[in-house]
Amino acid sequence: MPLLHVLCAAPASPAEARSLLRRARMMLTPEETLLLFCDLPASDAAKAPEDDALIRLLQSGVMSAGRPRPGRFLLLVRRRSWDDARRAYLGAQQAVSPAQVAAQLLTLGRTDAAFEAATFSPSSLKGLYDAMLLMSDSLCCTPDTPGRMAAALEKSGFPCLCGRVLPFHPPQETALSRLARVRFSLSPVAEALSDRMARHNLAFPDGAVMFSREAFPSLAQGRLPQEPCPLAGECLFVRRRPDTAASLLSALRIRQARAFGSLSRRGGPGDPGARLDAFAALLPLAQLSLLLLAALLGSAPLAIAVILLPEGYALFHPRLLPGALVRLALLPARVLSAFDAGMAQLLARSPRLRVELPSGALGASGCVFAGAALLGLAFRTIYALAPLLLVCLLWLSAPLLFPALSSPLRERIPLDEPERAQLASLAEASFYTLPDAPDESAAAPRLMLAACAGCMLRLLEPDEAARRVSALLAPLEASPGALCASEISCLLASAQYLRERMSDCDAALRPLPARLEALARACPPPEDDGLLAGLLRLCQTGDSSAPALDALRAFQPPHAKQPDGLLPQTPSLDALFLPFGYCVSSAPMLMPLTHPHAFLRAHFLEIGKDAAESAAAVDRFLVLAAALGLPFGPLLLRSPVVAPYAPVLMQL
Repeated sequence: MPLLHVLCAAPASPAEARSLLRRARMMLTPEETLLLFCDLPASDAAKAPEDDALIRLLQSGVMSAGRPRPGRFLLLVRRRSWDDARRAYLGAQQAVSPAQVAAQLLTLGRTDAAFEAATFSPSSLKGLYDAMLLMSDSLCCTPDTPGRMAAALEKSGFPCLCGRVLPFHPPQETALSRLARVRFSLSPVAEALSDRMARHNLAFPDGAVMFSREAFPSLAQGRLPQEPCPLAGECLFVRRRPDTAASLLSALRIRQARAFGSLSRRGGPGDPGARLDAFAALLPLAQLSLLLLAALLGSAPLAIAVILLPEGYALFHPRLLPGALVRLALLPARVLSAFDAGMAQLLARSPRLRVELPSGALGASGCVFAGAALLGLAFRTIYALAPLLLVCLLWLSAPLLFPALSSPLRERIPLDEPERAQLASLAEASFYTLPDAPDESAAAPRLMLAACAGCMLRLLEPDEAARRVSALLAPLEASPGALCASEISCLLASAQYLRERMSDCDAALRPLPARLEALARACPPPEDDGLLAGLLRLCQTGDSSAPALDALRAFQPPHAKQPDGLLPQTPSLDALFLPFGYCVSSAPMLMPLTHPHAFLRAHFLEIGKDAAESAAAVDRFLVLAAALGLPFGPLLLRSPVVAPYAPVLMQL
């Protein structure tokens, strides 16, 4: 079916615009049309001085990249619109969403939105496309994802289909990134609905959504489909940046403002999603009011009910309890954010009266003030002091909680700079002694991952690493043999790393990640090859039934034997792709991976003394690279093949 891929972005500087154009070029395919829908940054004036340079940069980049494919790379730059509530000209925060504008052009050939620049006639889109993929600039995907998603949409028969969005997994993850794995949200209602629908393979149309032609008329009127959409399991999108507490509160405030605006309009059925957001915004207001009332009345049962009832769903699902604790700690910030958004909407038409809270009150300062006030009220009547004391301590600790949620969590014993330099020099020396071609002892998949690790350590350019992987892949495709679980994982991790660096490689190398994943799917791992082999067998069969997942969760690591050397015994490199908790439970076999100091204390063979042991050299280099913190495990978990099962593995 003819597909229009709409990429929504709001570049605020030339550097962001260049990065956006690079990512857009990576998504271009000969079969699909990519529309780059850009909004200008918010401003006090309808036209800012830097607009012309930014628009010229976007136009020249789109025209240059679209020259080999005429009519396949399009650009629309929307003009700012005045907002009474904020007293500013808004860009991406306009009431009319990009999805609505694009649907109006596809359905009617016209729209009320005005454009600063366009590389084509917007009215020419009418009736040309049967489907539209809408995604934000904060997401990225592989070039083949839209095509596979279009095929899944046509097969499903639904008016829309949601892509599975994976959170950003940096080498050192933040606490919020870990909470995002279990669908954390600042709204308990949204989190409960998201978790419930995910269990039934459904999701609200948000993030990356593909709409069929049947959904265009309602979308053009600003109404999303009334029912949740099914999730496309293998159509994966990855966030490019991690969430922070400040970014979550900012995004929550924007959604609350849109929700209050939808409720304040007269006529029309409104957007069910916006009504849900409005209910989620009013819930913390009611919760805080009842907590203050419980403190005044000294009612402990009321205080306990107010704390526990909104988190009833999390109480029955213990893995959601950390998110519930974070929501309770940020309750004053959520309340002040909702109050600020509601007052801005209520007084939008007033020319003189304005109520706007300072930015500091919407963060840790507001939580501290609310904690001090609640603690004073609780001491008036000590009957409710016990349940309220926990809440007060959480609010008073907000200045420590905000940076803690955004700070990286260290899973390994940290290295100081001299130790890191020593390990890095050992890794570099080991890299240059690796064999150029696979032999009986050095398998090609491990050499592929070693090439990617060399690129991570900046010993190779991305293009050179991709060419090495391509040269190693050709013999395997011609005569595939039996591969162990760690070698299949090396293939998938290499594919994911190259996919994320394809913008720095030649266009001829773009099919390389898909070729690696196809080979990994075609090679079944041995039956008795540990937990990693069980996970890969599930990925190959596509079995997501409860018995299969329960069997994977029930897997117990074998009793580790004392190793003769530094490297793990059988399975040799599985620990590169397993979660940290599993590695710790298998100590001391996996100690070098979790405690890099072992490399500094133990005896190392001199590099180059025994070059015949190719496998030992490759394994030594990969384990050294893992000790330096290279993200082999997160690379595997972001792979489209493994990602649907990654939450199961991370819960072990």
